[in-house]
Amino acid sequence: MTAVKRTLWLPARGSVPVPSSPLLGDEPDRRKKTILAPFSLSVLPLKTQDLQDLFQRDSLEVPPGTGLILGRSLHWGLRLFRLVGNLIAQESYLPSLIQRDSTWEAIWIPVLSEEGERAMEHLAESLPGVLRSMALGEKPPEIPAMDHTREMISTVLDGLIRLRLSKGPKKALPSLHDVWLDNVQYLSHIYLR
Repeated sequence: MTAVKRTLWLPARGSVPVPSSPLLGDEPDRRKKTILAPFSLSVLPLKTQDLQDLFQRDSLEVPPGTGLILGRSLHWGLRLFRLVGNLIAQESYLPSLIQRDSTWEAIWIPVLSEEGERAMEHLAESLPGVLRSMALGEKPPEIPAMDHTREMISTVLDGLIRLRLSKGPKKALPSLHDVWLDNVQYLSHIYLR
């Protein structure tokens, strides 16, 4: 895995981030106004297989004496992963195409029942702020929690289905439809121009 630079927008006082827990450090000077400030850091992007390995268990527990602290974001991710797992088990998804700029991308999309919609709403209501803090540009992210949750569900669902269907050799394909169908089965997305 290769580390990449990302910008996190965190509450800060002056140029010092406010820790989310006293275990992470002392709180900065309370006389300074709390603002949302950008902080650059290196991250290791997780692949779908990494997520599956992490969340395919009943609970997240830290072995005693390791000094690790699991944040709410990991427990929230476990809930999201369970919801996506239920969607896959119920076969509540369809192949689709989405347009991004001038390209078309073959993807799998979730089809949520009323119960699934309620589960997604509960997830959105409890979305940890840290999961909304990463931005690619120079402005803080302004994505509503429900839209962010829906995007995460779609991304994880698409990745897990591709992971499960990626076994086997690729073959020559006679038509554009066959190319599209083949690409919703593999890890890499197809881009049509």
